[in-house]
Amino acid sequence: RNRVVLFYESNLQEMQELKDAMSELGAKLVQGSGLVTAAAVNCGKSEALCQKQGIKKLPEVVYYGPEGVQPNRHPAGQISFHSLSTWFNKAMANYVKALVNEKDVRRWLVSDDKVPHVIFFTDKKSTPPLLKTLSIEFKGRAALGVVLLGSEELAKKMDIKKRPALVYVQDEATLTGEHFDREFKKEQLVRFLSKCVGRHRSEGQAHFRELTAARQQAGDCVPSDGNFCLLLMGDGNNPALRSLAPKLFLDHVKVFYVKDPSFASAFGVASGSVVLYRPKRRRFKVFSGDSSSMDELATWVDAAVGGGAPLPEQLRGEARLTEL
Repeated sequence: RNRVVLFYESNLQEMQELKDAMSELGAKLVQGSGLVTAAAVNCGKSEALCQKQGIKKLPEVVYYGPEGVQPNRHPAGQISFHSLSTWFNKAMANYVKALVNEKDVRRWLVSDDKVPHVIFFTDKKSTPPLLKTLSIEFKGRAALGVVLLGSEELAKKMDIKKRPALVYVQDEATLTGEHFDREFKKEQLVRFLSKCVGRHRSEGQAHFRELTAARQQAGDCVPSDGNFCLLLMGDGNNPALRSLAPKLFLDHVKVFYVKDPSFASAFGVASGSVVLYRPKRRRFKVFSGDSSSMDELATWVDAAVGGGAPLPEQLRGEARLTEL
């Protein structure tokens, strides 16, 4: 729900001005860009409805956002298209995450693995209304972030040469992914975001990602996780594991890298080690071959997972990460 409603009576002196303001709102924000739906209620004919909505003085314009968002009323005074559009931009629900630097992006990316993360680089100093509308329509299906004008270091890091730009982040380590390079109209953006949602559902868990406290809180590599975890203790610079991750996904093996050295101590291994971990059993096995060889890693994992025997070593400490 993302709607603006005018409550009025037909005998109001300012009715013509109201009609003009709402007509312009409809032409530019409803039909023109699909930002919001609009409606009008004649309180002379629908008195009970107006009372239920707490309408005390006419005319009144109210914004109704998604479930859980309190209605927002247009300030008292003259109602014009300018006042409506200014108020609406501030009143509308907003589920877009503001991102300023690389650290913001990396923290945000691990906040929810169930949805794709898409970043909008705007040429404005505030979040565009269109992006707020999309954040409402895709709430629970996609996470949207915005980088406002002025955050040029982050734009350079993510290879953004021109704004506006849109990036579906598919590789957390390099912050790269698919760029949207078509016209920035709602219909095209909805198509792109829908494609991102579909792709993430089929591929999202099959990437080589950092294991973080947020991911463990969400259920990855903790005792309640029935999957295997193939872990690289280090910064994730391993092309073989990156290529192997999608191939192991169907075998219920998640592939992560872990930067926190204290986590490696629970296994008694050094940085750079590769470990196959069964969190449900608190057991693991250390890889002793060439970790740059995808074929060698794949053969070893296949034998360990499919062999039926328990992994040989017992966890030596608590394999838990904490937020920095």
